[in-house]
Amino acid sequence: MSKRIDRPIQVTPHSDGAPRVFTWRDRRMAVRDLLDAWEEAGCWWLGEAPRWAYRVLAGDGAVYELHHHAAGEWRLYRVAD
Repeated sequence: MSKRIDRPIQVTPHSDGAPRVFTWRDRRMAVRDLLDAWEEAGCWWLGEAPRWAYRVLAGDGAVYELHHHAAGEWRLYRVAD
């Protein structure tokens, strides 16, 4: 089952920009595995900048989709457990 969250989070990235650790609901979670990464164009007609999306497996065994926006903001977009 997958749930859309779309909330801001804190992320500590690797030097290549991929997430290494993130904090959600006061829980610090290490990224065990990077499952997928892609760039999304955003809604250009609304003035949205491109963003990077990462699907990761975290230490709690759940799969998270994290988005990194051009302005530097990270968001937890979706969680599947």
